[in-house]
Amino acid sequence: MKCIKYGLLASLFLIISCTATKSSFNEISKEQFEKKINSILVTPTQVNIAIGSKASISELFSKTIESNIEIAGYDVIGLKEHNNIATKYNELLMINSDSLATYTQLLWHDRVQNLVTDGLKIKYSSSIDAVCSSYIVKVVANHSGGNAYWHGASESLISDGNIAGKALSTLGNMNTSGTVSAVSLGLYISDKETNLLYKKYGGIQVMFKRGLLKPWINVPKDELFRYHYANTKAVQYALGELLPEIKGE
Repeated sequence: MKCIKYGLLASLFLIISCTATKSSFNEISKEQFEKKINSILVTPTQVNIAIGSKASISELFSKTIESNIEIAGYDVIGLKEHNNIATKYNELLMINSDSLATYTQLLWHDRVQNLVTDGLKIKYSSSIDAVCSSYIVKVVANHSGGNAYWHGASESLISDGNIAGKALSTLGNMNTSGTVSAVSLGLYISDKETNLLYKKYGGIQVMFKRGLLKPWINVPKDELFRYHYANTKAVQYALGELLPEIKGE
């Protein structure tokens, strides 16, 4: 009887452990975060995948992050202020940039962005409580039954096409499982001493689809980030533990 009792307790503990939700806050509770943090410096989203329109994608996600943090009740120092200072840095530092190689330009751009962020930290050192950094990165997603699941997102792997081809593709992939490359937004919030307070990822979109004649088909780069709903959902999922309750209410 004692063995059965301990066995049941062990099983219950295992179930609780497996179903418990891990907090995105790091060595700080949500309540402590809300008491400590009132204003957040939001830096431009860094796009760490190979795609041509990095600037527009960065701006899209930066603005969405800003607006959602504001909805949560925090004061935001964001993209507009960052770009004003970045322009001045570029005017001073970017000498004859047309002659620079593409790779060098990218490094120089990153250097300028880091200088601007450091400058804003100094300028607003007395008024900001935290810094929010975000990154768009390539990740690995699990898939089964024709759908991928990762970082709070789910997406069908069946490629668009004619109805007959889509039906055959669906039937052929219902029983398969494995992994597929996808894109996620990583969001980090640190205090002014660079201590990490919060970290969470939100899934955006898969990078490959199942095809009828080919096992996998690349999602064209101009089709990445085209779904407003998926982009917004990724930001809201990454900020999820800050958003459910409006700060101060």
